[in-house]
Formats: sequence, structure tokens, C-alpha cells
Amino acid sequence: MKEKALKWMGNILIFLLLASILSLFYTRIKHKNDKNYIPSVFGIRFMTVLSGSMQPNIEVGDLVVIKPIIPKNIKKGDVITYRLTDNIFITHRVIDVIHDNGEYLFITKGDANNVRDDEKINFSQLVGKVFLIIPSGGYILYFLKKPIIFALLILILLITFIVGEMQIFHLKKGGA
Repeated sequence: MKEKALKWMGNILIFLLLASILSLFYTRIKHKNDKNYIPSVFGIRFMTVLSGSMQPNIEVGDLVVIKPIIPKNIKKGDVITYRLTDNIFITHRVIDVIHDNGEYLFITKGDANNVRDDEKINFSQLVGKVFLIIPSGGYILYFLKKPIIFALLILILLITFIVGEMQIFHLKKGGA
């Protein structure tokens, strides 16, 4: 009974992983020419750090995992990602929060920078709050974005699922 439950959990995990990968693949194709689109899985966004402005806490090539957040929950010291202009996203630390006439504005600064950023960031620019940093994860994401690698990953998952099902079928038939 325990083995059956573990097998079902494994199948569900493989299915969810496959569904997430296929979802990312679909959105990647759908938004291929949209430079402002940020891929997400269940609202969580992933971005690769391209500059050293947050060193030593966040390095070039790290993957930042970003969750949506409402402005009133952002506080001094949080690391946020925002859209500066079309196709330019910045991940910096909040050094001050201004609440003016019901609107929240954020003053940010890169950890490695000597001065704060010029622009006050408003809600419409906000992508979200960084809640996880995966060292060198951006390089892995870049590698996985290659179509051939992506296709191989899906193929490996499918083969793993099929082989597992074949083993169960073989055992049920009385094979060794």
C-alpha cells in the first residue's frame, strides 16, 4: 500500500513538473517577440541578474525569484525588482518608502553603488519582491531556454513516466 501511495505521489510530481514546463514553453512561444514579458509559474517570476550593482549579496548570473507584493507590504531593506523602461528591469534594495496621498513610492539603491537611484519607483513599475536568490541559477535558466535542451528535458520526463508505468504494468502481470 505504501509503495502504491509513493508511486502515485511520484506520478503527480512528474505530471506537475511536466505541466509547468509545458506552460513555460507555451508562454515563451506566445510572447517570443515581447521583450517586456517576464515568464512566471503560478505568479512567481524568474530573472537573471545582468549587472554587479547588488554585489556581494547578488552576483552577476544569479537567478532571482520574485513574488508579487502589494506596495504597503514593502519596507526599508527589501530587495525589489522594477521596470525602469521598456525591456530594462532593475533589482535593487529599498532604502526609503514614501507614502504620499495614498500612493507608495520607493527609493532604491544597488548594494554596490555609492548613490541612490535617481527615480522614485511607483506601483506601476513594480514587478515584485525578491524572496529567493539562486547562485548562478541564471546561467542554468539561459541553458534551459535553448529549444533543443528544452525538448530533451521534456523527452526525459516523458520517458521516465512511461518507463515507470511499464514497470508497474509488468509487475501486475506477474513478471519479475
